[in-house]
Amino acid sequence: SFGMPTAQVLAVDEGFYSTNDILFFNPDSCPISRSTEASSSALQGGDNLEKILRYYVGKGLTLAQASGIAGNFSRESGFNPAIVQGGVSATDGYTPVDGTGFGIAQWTDAGRQAGLVVLSQTSKRSIIDLSLQLDYTWQELSTNRSAALTSLKTATTADNAAFVFHRDYEGSADTEEHVLKN
Repeated sequence: SFGMPTAQVLAVDEGFYSTNDILFFNPDSCPISRSTEASSSALQGGDNLEKILRYYVGKGLTLAQASGIAGNFSRESGFNPAIVQGGVSATDGYTPVDGTGFGIAQWTDAGRQAGLVVLSQTSKRSIIDLSLQLDYTWQELSTNRSAALTSLKTATTADNAAFVFHRDYEGSADTEEHVLKN
């Protein structure tokens, strides 16, 4: 070893590292769960952006794809799961209002809001809990918005992922130029 410290090497998901231009990785300093079934109630990261990125990378998305989602959430809510359209902060017992955006994705449709409420109740987590809202986005992406996930998985850049997520998950008819500019 020529006096150099040894490094632990992982053979797991080798493509993830090269796809994201990761040359060196210490799994002990950056643990990421790869389970698509695991609950995210114990999100890891220093701030909501890092928690969001780690969550989606842990679900198997590339860093570019996770960044595209995070870019949308930044624009929609500033990563604040308690934000209500107009800038008011919701409290623990908040009930979403049809037509008024709420949460990290600013859900406005009554049906989508109802799904979030149901998940909150069944998992016994606050509606303003970031892990709940991330789990709800993954639930939607895995079921009734699976076409959005399929499209998202083809994105190779954060910009393209942001547009795809905005178009297919958020449901906007905005052009790619408009999405990327804003």
